[in-house]
Amino acid sequence: MFSKQKSGVKLIENSPISQLYSVGSLVTSLGPEPDPAVWKIYDGIEIADGKEVSIHIYEKRGNERVGRCRKKEAIAELLKTGIKKLEFHSSPWLLQVLHGAEENSDSVVFVTERVVGTLSTLLASQGGGREGSQGLGSRSNSMENSCDYPLIDFEYRWGLSQITEALLFLHQTCHTIHRNVCPSTIYVTSSGAWKLAGLEHSEKMGEGDEEVSCTAWTTKMPKAAQPNLNYIAPEIQHKATCTTASDMYSLGMVFIACFNSGHSVIQASHSTQQYFKLAGQLSERVNSVLAKIPIGIQESVFHLVNQDTRHRPTARSLVQISYFGDPAVQALQFLESLNSKDTNQKAQFFRNSLLEVFSIIPRKLWLQQIWPFLQEELTKQEMMAAVLESVIFLIQECSQLEYETYIQPYTRPLFTGPKTVQASVTLLDSLPVFLEKTCQEELEQDILPMLYLAMESSMSQVQMAAASAVPTILDYLCDDVIRMELVPRVRSVYLTNEGDVKIVLSLLACIAKILDKLEKCVIIDEVLPLLSEIKLNDVNILLTVLEMYRVMLSDRKYGLTMTVLATRVLPVLIPQLVNPHLDMEAYIAVQSTIHDMFDHIDRHQRNKLRLDGSIPKSPESYQMKHDQPTEGMAIPNLVIRRPSVVQGPAAYSALKGQRLSAITSSNNSSGETSPENNNYLRVSALFGNRRWSENTISSGKIPVSSASSPGSCPGSPLGLFSRRHSSAHRRRSSSNLLQNAHPLPASPLGGSVPNSLGRSGSPFSSRRNSNISNIGSQSSLCGSRKSSIAGDVKNSTPPTTPSSLLQQTFSNVVSAASAASSFRATVQYRRPSFLARNVTSESID
Repeated sequence: MFSKQKSGVKLIENSPISQLYSVGSLVTSLGPEPDPAVWKIYDGIEIADGKEVSIHIYEKRGNERVGRCRKKEAIAELLKTGIKKLEFHSSPWLLQVLHGAEENSDSVVFVTERVVGTLSTLLASQGGGREGSQGLGSRSNSMENSCDYPLIDFEYRWGLSQITEALLFLHQTCHTIHRNVCPSTIYVTSSGAWKLAGLEHSEKMGEGDEEVSCTAWTTKMPKAAQPNLNYIAPEIQHKATCTTASDMYSLGMVFIACFNSGHSVIQASHSTQQYFKLAGQLSERVNSVLAKIPIGIQESVFHLVNQDTRHRPTARSLVQISYFGDPAVQALQFLESLNSKDTNQKAQFFRNSLLEVFSIIPRKLWLQQIWPFLQEELTKQEMMAAVLESVIFLIQECSQLEYETYIQPYTRPLFTGPKTVQASVTLLDSLPVFLEKTCQEELEQDILPMLYLAMESSMSQVQMAAASAVPTILDYLCDDVIRMELVPRVRSVYLTNEGDVKIVLSLLACIAKILDKLEKCVIIDEVLPLLSEIKLNDVNILLTVLEMYRVMLSDRKYGLTMTVLATRVLPVLIPQLVNPHLDMEAYIAVQSTIHDMFDHIDRHQRNKLRLDGSIPKSPESYQMKHDQPTEGMAIPNLVIRRPSVVQGPAAYSALKGQRLSAITSSNNSSGETSPENNNYLRVSALFGNRRWSENTISSGKIPVSSASSPGSCPGSPLGLFSRRHSSAHRRRSSSNLLQNAHPLPASPLGGSVPNSLGRSGSPFSSRRNSNISNIGSQSSLCGSRKSSIAGDVKNSTPPTTPSSLLQQTFSNVVSAASAASSFRATVQYRRPSFLARNVTSESID
């Protein structure tokens, strides 16, 4: 055997084919004895592009089955005729010839697509034995036993559908009858496809598929120069005529052989008599093996091998049976006829149809049958984007070894080579799939440069895909690459696409993903300025930015300090409270975020001031007056007095004694000493019942009714005149003075603080004798009302010390003045302007 292999290689090297192809190892030798094949098949590689091929050689001198030299030459001519017909009838269902026959005195050589052997050798290697192995003169070939190519059930379905399609092509397109359909003329390619060859005995069809004459099998001719007797239709042997139905009979016998361990139901052993004998028992023999055949084609097989040609189905009807209607079979058939499809059909198939049937196609055929077509289409720019989707599915499902062996050598150039926009987007979207199986070298040399170029692209689709891809591949990148390469490019992409909402959202998602991997200085220098520059008119952008601020607010490592919040963040966010595009939910998100930022600033600033030594007042001290509860508060009838010239300095000492006595009685008669009682002015002890009345005016002087004196009322123990101020504005000013100005020293006479001092700070008496009668009529400018007597001062006990009495009295006066100011609307009165002028002139005198 070794010498024969050596001679075969040498013969090929001596032919012109050796200049174009390099010869490899022997794949298969001559077929079994009852199925004679004259071709030896070697692996080969095309020198120009490294494409794998198969080199077929017929050795004229080394073939012992042919006989004498003259017969060998006749066989060589017959084989060359078959090769020419195979080249002429080019079809995806027929074996593809890459280089025509080259003949010399020793051999005939031609080159085809890469094959793993004939169906005859593969069926023999399945463990089913070999046809005629027990016949006389039979012998085995060691190369057949070495062929290791297990066939699965789906491959039978798929392969037989291809041979049926091949016959349909020959019958309807080429109008040719094959006449030698058998396992030895069916080749299995390296991709797993079954291809029909052996057109040496083909005949042209008659008009309307009429019978045409042909040569029956005879022992007078070499077996290698005749069709296989075990698969010949009965009408050929009986009448020497054939039709397309004769090919359908042979196909039925191939169906049986596939499921009968490679054996035909007729084993004629090159004897016509044996053939006729077994053909008479054909129905019984078929029924005996019918149970081995899949149910879906049992009926079809039974009709195919019927001796009556009228009952045999045509190739057209056979390809339409449900057994061949499997979606996976249809998808593989589409791949085989891919060259005849237009671009739209192919793109639709790769994007949808193929992905849908991948799960039902046996895994064995993914790389063997499907990947070669994908590999070829990847080189075409118009198909690259569609094919990539199927390629990515293969990468996800294949093992690491399968990826590195079959797929990586053809996908790696895609990252650096030219490609369409859609192909770039598809690659960027699928980067995590590639990174799961790629090495660090490929990442640094091919994938990252493509990502950087995509971020700098002028196409918005490519930039958005690049921005979306960054968060998905962060786990594969080091921190230096993120800081030095990605973040600056992300900001650059925003500057060129700030108006594109989709790109901005993609960039924000990218930044949010890489935020934890960035140092504080990078966040402050790159991220925060970018967030400040982003336009927040779109609600989705606004909510995304708010979420990022919340994350940064939760941890000091992000560098969102009080200064940054106050000067760069809040001035941008506060105007968004009145964004017209906000709904209630979005508004609440904005408001709560801003509120949290204010709380953050307040908390840190208070802590800072405490550490600096400042002790802030309690929050209650900053509340407004109207925020204080007034329910249940006793409001005294307090009247603010002005200095008057009616009382002279002589009455000051007497008035002082009376005032101190009244104050002492008031404080001692207060009863309880609770905080509430201490907080209110005990006006009832100081003043008796008084009635608000109008001023009375007499000629020459300014007699004032005792009922209107600012310091007393009728029945008061002090016996002072009461006089009413004429201006509410002056009363409000006095009240404000009590609340806001620095406290003045308390007068020894008591009474209102503003009226206790003159211009120079000396006390002036502001009371008259209570025995002065009222003169004149009451004025119509103000109404009158009565006030109840707050208490009796006769039986009160004097205080222990005058200083404590004065301090308590002053605090009570101030509190009462504030309360009276808040209820000033209830006390309305006016004083004639001329009276104010007279009082002023008298005071000066």
